[in-house]
Order: sequence, then C-alpha cells, then structure tokens
Amino acid sequence: MRQGTGPAATCVRPQRKKKERSTMKDSKSGSLPSGAGSLIPGFEVPQSPVFTVDWRGRKAGSRSGDAERFLETGEKYYFGEGAEQDYAEAVKWFLKAAELGDDWAECYLGEIYSRGRGVRQDCAEAAKWYRKAAGKGNAHAQTNLGVMCVQGLGMKKNIAEGVEWLRKAAEQGEPNACADLGIAYSSGQGVRRNKAEAVKWYLKAAEQGHAEAAYILGCMYHGGRGVPEDQGKAAEWFRKAAEQGHAEAECSLGFMYLNGEARGNEGEAAELIRRAAEKNCPEAMCMLGLMYGEGTAVPQDDDEAVRWYRKAADAAYYPAWTALGHMYFEGRGLPVDYAAAAECFLKSAVKGEKDAQNMLGDMYRIGRGVRQDSAEALKWFRKAADQGHPSAQNCIGEMYWSGQGVRQNRQAAVRWFTKAAENGDPDAECNLGEMNFAVKKNYDEAAKWYRLALKRRDDPETEFMLAGVLNEESWPGHDYRESARLLRKAADSGHPMAMFNLGMMYKAGRGVRQDYPRAVKWFRKSADKGCADGCYALGAMYYAGIGVSPDHREALKWYQKAADQGIAAAQNDAAVMYSNGDGTEKDDGKAFRLFLKSAEQGDPLAENGLAIMYAEGTAAAQDYGEALRWFMRSAEHGCAEAEVNIARMYLLGQGVKKDRGTAVKWIRKAAEHGSVTAQSALGNMYINGKIVRQDLMEGLKWMAKAAAQGDERAGEILRHFTQG
Repeated sequence: MRQGTGPAATCVRPQRKKKERSTMKDSKSGSLPSGAGSLIPGFEVPQSPVFTVDWRGRKAGSRSGDAERFLETGEKYYFGEGAEQDYAEAVKWFLKAAELGDDWAECYLGEIYSRGRGVRQDCAEAAKWYRKAAGKGNAHAQTNLGVMCVQGLGMKKNIAEGVEWLRKAAEQGEPNACADLGIAYSSGQGVRRNKAEAVKWYLKAAEQGHAEAAYILGCMYHGGRGVPEDQGKAAEWFRKAAEQGHAEAECSLGFMYLNGEARGNEGEAAELIRRAAEKNCPEAMCMLGLMYGEGTAVPQDDDEAVRWYRKAADAAYYPAWTALGHMYFEGRGLPVDYAAAAECFLKSAVKGEKDAQNMLGDMYRIGRGVRQDSAEALKWFRKAADQGHPSAQNCIGEMYWSGQGVRQNRQAAVRWFTKAAENGDPDAECNLGEMNFAVKKNYDEAAKWYRLALKRRDDPETEFMLAGVLNEESWPGHDYRESARLLRKAADSGHPMAMFNLGMMYKAGRGVRQDYPRAVKWFRKSADKGCADGCYALGAMYYAGIGVSPDHREALKWYQKAADQGIAAAQNDAAVMYSNGDGTEKDDGKAFRLFLKSAEQGDPLAENGLAIMYAEGTAAAQDYGEALRWFMRSAEHGCAEAEVNIARMYLLGQGVKKDRGTAVKWIRKAAEHGSVTAQSALGNMYINGKIVRQDLMEGLKWMAKAAAQGDERAGEILRHFTQG
C-alpha cells in the first residue's frame, strides 16, 4: 500500500489544456486590444473614382449678357437662394443659357439629369450635356464625364476614355479630378499602376483642400503604400481631412491616438471617433462599440457596445457582426446565446471576415450553437487560414494531429503549427512545445517554443508546461530553480496543478529548500481548488504525518476526494483503509468497490487487493478463479506481492491443481522483484531443503536480501548461521 509516500513522481508531466477561443481580449487603458485590427480594417484607399463635383466652383459673373443672366436665374431656383427652390424652373433657365453655348449651364444640366431633379433621371442625357461642356474645356464637366465613362453610366463603360477626361480636368487643377486620377493610378484602372504618380495627383488635390485626397494620403503614409511609412505625416493628413469633417479621417486619427501612433490623448481620440460614428461612419461605429466593450477612453459599458455594434452591422459593416457574435458568445450586454453568436459569425464569415470564419470553425468543431461537424469546422478554418489567421492555422494543425475530420497526419500538423507560430500564435507555439516535450523528447526545442509563447503573453498554463520541461531530470539543460520559480508564478495565478507540483518540489527539496509544512500548504491550496493530485498528496501527508500531525481520518477524507475524481492510487489506498478499519469503521463493501474501480484502471496494488477479497470471499462470493485472474493481472503489472499470492494458490491448490514447481517459480519471481516475504520464504526453503534441493549458501543469500529490507526474523536466522 502506498500510504505515506504520496504520488511516486516528483512532478506530474504537464498536459496542456486546450482553451476555447474568443478574440475579444482584455486591453490596457489607452490602447485597443489586439483584435481591433480585424474589427476596424480602416486605412483603405478607394479603388474607383467618384462624383465629387463642387457646384459652387464657378465664379459668379464670369459671363456677360444673356447667358450670364439666364445662368444666374437658374442657379437661384436650383439652390433656392433668392427664390423658392424649383428644379423644373431651374431647368428652363439652364436650357436658355445652354442654347447660347454656356458650358456651365450644360454642366448643370448634366447634374440635373444624372440626379433626376425636375426631370426624369436619364444618365445618357446627363452624359450628353457633360460631354458638350467638357468639349469646351469645363474642368468640372470633364471630371464628371470621366467618372461616367469609368462607371459605364449612360454609356458603355470605357475606362481609358474616362481616365483621359479626368487627366484633362486634373491638368487644369480641378481637385476632384486630381483625386480621381490618383485613384486610377493607385488601382491601375485605365492606366498602368504607378504609386508615385498616384501620390503626385493626391498631393495636388489635397493641397487644394480636398478632404478625400488628404484622407487617402494619410492611409498611404500609415501603411507605407507608395510612400515611405511615416506615422507623423499620416496623422498630419488625417488631421487635415478631419478638420473638414471627413468621417473616415476622424476615425483613423482617433485610432492612431489610441494606439499611440500620433500625439493625442484618449479624450481627443474618443471625441473624434464619436464624431465620425454620429456621421454614420461604419468603421467608427464599430470602433466605438469596441471602446465601450473594453473600457478604452470611455467608461466600460457592454450595453453601449452592443448598441454601436448593431448600428455598424445595420450599415452592412460585417466586422460588426463578428463583434456582436463575440458578445453573444461571452454573454456581454446580451444573454449568452451560442446559436445567435453562430448566426452573427456566419453573416460576417461569408463576406470573408477571417476572425468570424475562425470562430465559426471553432463552434462547428465543438458543436456549440451549431451541430458538431468536423468537416464544416475544417472548411471555415481553412478559409481563415488562407487569409493568414494564425489561430485558424493552429486549429487545422490540431485537427491533423488528432485526426479530427481528416486523416491523421502528424507531419501536416507540424507544418500548420509552425506556420501559425511564425505568424505569432502562442497556442501553436505551445503545441510545438508539447509535441517536442511529450512525443519527441526534444527538451531543447520544447523549452524554446514555450519561452516564445511566454514572451507573447503571461499565461499560467504555459509557465506550468515550461516548468515541467525544466524539471526533466534526464535533460542536461534542466533547471530546478527556474522550474520552481515558474511553478510559483503559475501557482500565484491560481493554477491548481502548478500548486500541486510546487508542493512536490518542497517535499523533495528540488529547486527549493526541503520544507514539508510548505509542501502541505501548496497541496492544500491545490486540493481546495479541486485538484485530484493535490487531494491525494495531502491525504498522504496526513497519513504519514509529514509536515502535519498524523491524522488518518483526515487522510481518508482527502483520499476519498481524489478517489471520487478517478485517481487509481487514491482509490486503492482508501480501499485498504476501509478494509482495515483505519481512520474509519471497517467497511468491506466500500473497500471492494474502490478496489474494483482502481483495478479496472490497471493499478497493480488494487488488482492484488481485489484478488485477495475474491480469494477470501470478503464482500463477494469466494471465487478462486476470479482471484487468480486478478492476481495474474497484478503480477503482469509488476506487483511482487501478487506473485507471492499466486505461488500460495499453487502450493494450496486453490483454483488450480497443486504444483510445487510452479509455486517455487512464482516465489523466485517475487523475490527477484524485491518482495521481502518471498525472499524470506525462498531463503527458508533452501536452508531447510523444503520443496527445493537444500542449498545453505543460496538460502543465506536470500535471507540477507530480506534482512537488508528490514525483515528482523531473516536477520536473526542470518546471524545464527554466520556467528555460530
């Protein structure tokens, strides 16, 4: 019986727990969580020219005679300044001016037909009038005609022609055309892509106060696209655009303030992002939701977070659906609803949002909120992984490692783990650490990966795993002191197994000075958190009176707690105590049930104990056949006492035919395996010549082995023959 010794190993080999993933991480004040980038992609350069003509751009009084008079009258009706707004009346006067060849009147008519103001909307008619004005060199008309050609409005799409009209307008300094020409060069529409040329035209537009061009320049400097990365210049251009009320620029500048990429405080950041959100900028609405959810620059308020996420989602901003999915998943601002979370993630995932794809994969993998479906899980993980999502890459590795939903392929698993680790996923680094620790026994590599993971995050589980590597006695690089330090750190964070292993270190004096009371303290902390190993170790300390006063009743209490959690050794030790009435009233029924539970897990001592109960008919009908079966199983698992008991059955013919030769064979096995009982019995047999041929020297040899293990009777016999 192992009472008084506790677990045999100094430390339990760590097994990393797989964690449920949710990318809504805690953040530090003044910064956004690491997941913010996926929720707020931002800083995106438009990929298509847009209508941005300023109709107040013409200089009043630039005409003379009837054309100017007709044009001014039309403008009064069109803008409702000096007369009641009346588009139909405006059209009449613009037509009069156009008949006199006025290019601005033609430009207005293009605007009116494109928007359907006072007339039926007709893009072809709009293009006709823009073309008339553009042919006369009107830069505003050239700009809008260029946009219509590019977009195929009122005509067959002709990007090359559109870009040429934009160039004509840009060369006249028209800021909208400059901006749109920059977009053409940036996206490669109608011209060969040329970042430097794009920057040139954006600058021409921005220097004239064009807010969109200033915003685009901010994006380019922020990401180093076409220009050297320069956060100072990015902030400067965002600020210029934001001062003109550009919502995306306000959001981007606020984001930079929060991330410490530009000089500005949290209050300014919150004000900018709120201003953009109130202008219905979807990115800003989602960002503001994230800020409320994390308590960054605003008071933490999950209800407000949900409100802003919904606004962004209603604006078809799909990362907001991802954020709402997290709120349902975590029960923040909304009741926990995994099915609703899955619906939100799906809406975002089908639009290519990689975090949503990863979460959806997780939910299909474990069957939470959706029907468990490994193939579907793998499909979504692959979609996210193809976009470089490190957590999804790690999950694919885990599925290949275990063969979940795919044919098991450890090499493929390692490739995915490595890819995820290279992309900074600490779970993948831990998986590589665990693989090298538990499978390859490559402790150098294991320690390397665990250390990398700890550089990315403080994690008690990873600290515990690295401590296990450093405690590996067979590794030349082992470091017991560092192992104990890491265990203490993880234990202070509430890690139950770290508490247990730290107790084992104090008990053994490994990496720390031996201190039994401290060992008891950490075993108790671990046990109080429900750790089965901690319960068993604490029971052993009470049984043996190590670090505490002996208390078998208290020992049995903790053995029972460990036994209830399936610890086979604890089940055996509790069974022995019930069988002997040790620390409790004798209860053979409980003893039998506990022996059986432990024996079914392969505990050799319990198998032997169960066999004895069958042989003696205690708490079960006497059954020598069943007894012999369990003795044999125990012997196969290395229990020398079971070998002694098998020998006894052959000597007495219990359940088998009497066979002294076989009995001696089992006695010898038991003696060779260190059984004092067998060594003493074998010694007697040789000294007295019973069953075996008398051989005094052989008999004294076995008596000496028994005496060396404390058998007093064997010692007396040995002295009798050696001292005369």
